[in-house]
Amino acid sequence: MYLFSFVFLCISISCNAESRYNPPDNIAVDCGSSGPSLAQDGRSWEGDINSSKSFLEILHSNSSVKSQAQTQPSDIHPYVTARISRSEFTYVIPVTSTGPKFIRLHFFPSSYQGFDPSTAFFAVKANQFTLLSNFSASLTAASLGQQTIAKEFCINVEGDRRVKITFTPSETPPNAYAFINGIEIVSIPTNLYYGNDTALEMVYRLNVGGGSISPMDDTGMYRKWIEDDGYYNVIGALPVNLSLKPSFTRIPNYTAPDDVYQTARSMGNDATTNNQYNLTWGLAVDSGFTYMVRLHFCEIEENITKGGDREFLIYITNHIAEPQADVIVWSGGNGVPVYRDYAVIVPQGTEKKQSLSVALHPAGPNPDQPLPPSPATPGRFPVKPKSNRVLIPAITGGVIAGLIVLFVLGLLIYRRGRREKDSLSYVAVDRTKTGASSLPSDVCRHFSLHEIRDATNNFNNAFIIGRGGFGVVYKGCTNGGSNQVAIKRLKPGSQQGAHEFMTEIEMLSHLRYLHLVSLIGYCSEDHEMILVYDYMSRGTLRDHLYNSDNPPLSRGRNASRSASGLPKGCTTFMQMLESNQVSLAAWARSSYENGTLDQIVDGNIKDEITPECLKKFGEIAVSCLHDEGIKRPSMSDVVWSLEFALQLQEIAIDGTTPGGDQEGFKDHDALIFNGKDDEMVENGGQISSNGVTMTSNSGTTFTSSFSGDRMSSGLVFSEIMEPRAR
Repeated sequence: MYLFSFVFLCISISCNAESRYNPPDNIAVDCGSSGPSLAQDGRSWEGDINSSKSFLEILHSNSSVKSQAQTQPSDIHPYVTARISRSEFTYVIPVTSTGPKFIRLHFFPSSYQGFDPSTAFFAVKANQFTLLSNFSASLTAASLGQQTIAKEFCINVEGDRRVKITFTPSETPPNAYAFINGIEIVSIPTNLYYGNDTALEMVYRLNVGGGSISPMDDTGMYRKWIEDDGYYNVIGALPVNLSLKPSFTRIPNYTAPDDVYQTARSMGNDATTNNQYNLTWGLAVDSGFTYMVRLHFCEIEENITKGGDREFLIYITNHIAEPQADVIVWSGGNGVPVYRDYAVIVPQGTEKKQSLSVALHPAGPNPDQPLPPSPATPGRFPVKPKSNRVLIPAITGGVIAGLIVLFVLGLLIYRRGRREKDSLSYVAVDRTKTGASSLPSDVCRHFSLHEIRDATNNFNNAFIIGRGGFGVVYKGCTNGGSNQVAIKRLKPGSQQGAHEFMTEIEMLSHLRYLHLVSLIGYCSEDHEMILVYDYMSRGTLRDHLYNSDNPPLSRGRNASRSASGLPKGCTTFMQMLESNQVSLAAWARSSYENGTLDQIVDGNIKDEITPECLKKFGEIAVSCLHDEGIKRPSMSDVVWSLEFALQLQEIAIDGTTPGGDQEGFKDHDALIFNGKDDEMVENGGQISSNGVTMTSNSGTTFTSSFSGDRMSSGLVFSEIMEPRAR
């Protein structure tokens, strides 16, 4: 078994050259070469062929061969030669002490004589720990854009004080082989990382704010540090304090080299700007592992001397790891280095690679440092007191001038307030006469803009789950990461203004239904219009209807297939309707054209609906089904027609007229269906409306027109305020 480790340096400290760590075991093997050699950086490497050292033993050496790379890498040692085999081989390397060791494996995926680098797939095991499985150095180097690769691990050595490193080619492809260019074994202090029963792999070791550091410039453990420019999202200030000499009272002095601790990243002194973004690093890691995140801190700015001078939040994978980090409180003073370790579980997901983010954001007051008072300039001559005759006019003039300034200032504030009130991008919370907010605060929470920014990692694009004409929807976490929410942020150019925003809050906050997403709260600070809803963690109904496992409908809304079997206890059924009756819209149109519209009426109301009302209703439905949208009626015409159909029903039942007259039809009134005109005309004692002609023996007539005055629709239907056809 093995675990991945992730080492991350955040803020820097310093140490002296004499504090370097001297490892009991410092072994560097140049595989495939003979005799000792000296690298360009001064490191001594020992070959595994005819070596004068007695510490090296190769099992199954007859199955492995040495080979030289056909191309030369930029870094020669130990990448010129390699040990290669199509069968398993093992290095047995004795050590002088037990305890944790660094094991570094060096690979140069080049073309060796008779071996294709694309077929090098193998596993590596060190004692009881599996370090690599089905590993391809060629693919890894290509993905990283590097010529050479160095994989670093940390394992504990016990028992007979030997390290057995076994290389086993994979079963596929058939001609797979294993190779190794160089092996390092370096002792490390027992308290540097976790306990002795845990194996770690180094994934990232970053020198924040500084450049790369070679292994020879480390504190004696030959670690390599890389710059963080490729992983940092926003360029921040880079304070450097080369003169600072840290006091190592909290951590050992071999923690990291000098260059790492003399650089750092900071936001600077502008509090307003600092609150608008985070110091964020994003690193791609494999899913399904536990990662150790180590953050190193040392306050190197001389004006930060006591607790509360600099406080910040620490987010790891968008969860709060430290709600109130204060380096001075942790370390005890300026220039004292400390570090914090965090275990981060990255669960197995659909993506093989996931982003592990570390973000810092200001927290607390973080007061600005007070400026020294300006020294008073001594006068050359004493000032004589002025007489009352001089002071009274001066005071009077000053009061008048002050009143004028206040009046002008009040006028400007008033006009600016009117402009902001009229602006669509500004949300003013109305208050009642008692001073309480008209928004439903008892059922709808008011979120501060700071909470919204924390929930979305300052509106990070990685949290976007939807877009629309109104703006962007983010996924976020509130209440310390315990609640997942969907945050809808209206963009300034949205057609929804302040009034619509307030109306939506007041309406949706009281709307609670099992199958509707609930409104949790809102934010209206700093000219923002933000709504917070419940987050549907399992997706929408559409996602379940059209997923790839068992899609009941195709993209064209056509039934394609269902479950292949029937559950136990299910009653089978047969198709009860004809094919032309499956679609209600098509059935209604066909029935209307064939004069059989009464056959599709619900049996419960068939005896109650009048022929003229049914005819009018059928005309409305058919007109709405016209193939060309321009020929369909507007919604206002549809509403009016439905009202007219309803009044036709009431006339036949109550004997009332559409205008409210009490005289109506007798039992012997004639109801004649004719024509299909789209307007109403008056013709003596009969009126035609969309094919319905009504004649009254009493001579009573009533007229109406689509372009005339409409009947009141408030009691039955809602009038559409946009009476334009589609």
